[in-house]
Amino acid sequence: MRKLRKVYVIVENNRIFGSNNFEAVDLYRSKSYADSVCASKNRMALDDANKFWNKNEPVKKYHVHAFYLLHEDLLKE
Repeated sequence: MRKLRKVYVIVENNRIFGSNNFEAVDLYRSKSYADSVCASKNRMALDDANKFWNKNEPVKKYHVHAFYLLHEDLLKE
């Protein structure tokens, strides 16, 4: 039997598909690991925002959101 699985997604500016990835999304099983990757992405975004050529660009914000993954066989009648 298939079941629901809780997964964590790092979203950019509250969008699942960010500006750099519009066809793929990274899913994480562990919230603690997703939080550490998210913190790393926020640090890199802040470093990029401090560069001279990016001064007028808004700083990207990353957050971890939880979703339930549902297999498509559960929806077939």
